[in-house]
Amino acid sequence: MKKLLGILVLGLLWSNTGFAASDAEYIKRCAEHKYGKKLTYNEFQEIMTPENADDYHEFVEHFAECEEQFKKYPISLKELFD
Repeated sequence: MKKLLGILVLGLLWSNTGFAASDAEYIKRCAEHKYGKKLTYNEFQEIMTPENADDYHEFVEHFAECEEQFKKYPISLKELFD
């Protein structure tokens, strides 16, 4: 019985971490929502370069805003974009 309970608990803990999104993923979802377009992985990599941080790019601006929001209200942002 103890083994079964141990396996059940470990299984639940393991499956929970498999579906959890990272903080950066929540921030990205928030920025995509403000930007009005869901970006592919390649589009995101092209936009999030040091050159675009210096130049004005609308998505980078939204990403920075969402990052600040996440620092202030992490739980609210996770609830909205989960």
